[in-house]
Amino acid sequence: MVFLVTYGLSGWYSWYNYEQDLVSYPNLIRDDIVYAVSACLILVSYFFALFGYRVSNLIKGNRTTFSLNGLELASNISFFLMLLFIAAYVTQYGGVSNALNAAAAIRSGYGELETGGKLTFTKYLMPIGVFPFLHYGYLFFIDKKNKYLVPFIVTTILLFLAFLLMSGRTRIVMYLIALILLILISSKRKISISKILKAAPLAILGAFFVIYGKKIFSSMEAIRNGESISSIINDSDQTHSFFESSVGYFTHRVYSVEAALSFLANSGDFIFFRDSFYLPLYFIPERLTGISKPDSISFFNTQVLTGIYDSMAPPGILAYGLYSLWIPGMFLIAFLYGAGFGYIDRLWVINSQKKEILIILLPAILVWSLYGSTGDTRIVVNGLIYIIIYVLILFTLNLKRIFK
Repeated sequence: MVFLVTYGLSGWYSWYNYEQDLVSYPNLIRDDIVYAVSACLILVSYFFALFGYRVSNLIKGNRTTFSLNGLELASNISFFLMLLFIAAYVTQYGGVSNALNAAAAIRSGYGELETGGKLTFTKYLMPIGVFPFLHYGYLFFIDKKNKYLVPFIVTTILLFLAFLLMSGRTRIVMYLIALILLILISSKRKISISKILKAAPLAILGAFFVIYGKKIFSSMEAIRNGESISSIINDSDQTHSFFESSVGYFTHRVYSVEAALSFLANSGDFIFFRDSFYLPLYFIPERLTGISKPDSISFFNTQVLTGIYDSMAPPGILAYGLYSLWIPGMFLIAFLYGAGFGYIDRLWVINSQKKEILIILLPAILVWSLYGSTGDTRIVVNGLIYIIIYVLILFTLNLKRIFK
């Protein structure tokens, strides 16, 4: 599905929308032969990803089981951590109002503002609130425990604030999808009218943010000054359809494959998976420690596409593989990406009797699907860090139970 959307449908859309996209990627000169070669390589890479999935899924030693003892306590701890991270982040800008202004500026392309303090890295930790969000939602919608309605609503509001501060619609859509899947998969009954009715408002809300989220997040200051969301939507001359807003979002990954092929044909300078070796450095908070982290592959790829040294165009896993080791690197990275899905799927198969495991696995698979496919190790680390923290909390709680 990831390949279908990010490379299949977006590849077709890039052919249709190429002239308009040249405004964003002026260095891209499409060659029909390069386009055809890239399409063939993408198709072969898909089979390598499928092969990686099968290999990882069938490894007999992959028998990891989860103990979900302490899941509620871990979710409660995560709720308070989310509060702490939100508070730490907004204080760096002098309050919620200034932090929202900063978010709008970042969304508009001005980058991280210098006015932020040393704890601005906490914005990447705020999404830890997705775990109490999903857990309280599970207890309310599936276990029918009405006492969790208020915690679910409060967590939803705070998590939405966190995503506003992060200046992006993507996570909102991701975790609405996660809640929908949690409701549909966890219910003991098959698909029913009641389950569809529960999931439908969430699906509609997700579609709304796919289409209008970018415009809304870019206009946060206007909204705070009293302008209505409906007027912003109506005044926009850049509103796209659901298809354009979802599939069109990934066209730069197809362009990146073409750009990488053309670039390497002229230079032959490989990066040899350099970003992957930088991975430990990307866990270090730069402003807090004063340690400067190396620029990720997105800067290089953006320069190839636009001539500007910036990070607005992550290459995607396939172009990252090309830049690293040409076509063998492309196939290798596709294999490893598919193997990641195979491992997560294997965890689900082994632990499928414990439906609550989805509270952990759904965020993991959605983050791996979207951020894992960017080809930028720094983005992957920022996307996974709060999941790692939650798993460590759960592991610590279970370890304490063992040694009691």
